[in-house]
Amino acid sequence: LEQSAKTNEKYLAALRQFDKEIIEKQDLPIKNLD
Repeated sequence: LEQSAKTNEKYLAALRQFDKEIIEKQDLPIKNLD
């Protein structure tokens, strides 16, 4: 169970990082148009 929780934590952290990078990439064109 502990191993599963650690894996899940890493997975969620990776997802958050992925989302952050996607948002930053989506923001770039908008900033460039300004």
